[in-house]
Amino acid sequence: MTNEREASDKWMPTCHNKTDIDPHGVVLNDVRFSSPSQAGAFATGHASNGWAQWKTKEGNPIDQFRTHGD
Repeated sequence: MTNEREASDKWMPTCHNKTDIDPHGVVLNDVRFSSPSQAGAFATGHASNGWAQWKTKEGNPIDQFRTHGD
């Protein structure tokens, strides 16, 4: 996530000590995540398949960039 994005208020109590979030849920500092799904869960407040839900500007899931050990 980049600066000044809104985070789900469901996650604010758990991450509040690790990052700066204003009273309106705006993330004030960059936050690093170990996976797209973790970033999606932070943003939405619930479990997320980030590989399918995060999209490119063309609307394609970012899963297309992952190697699938075929």
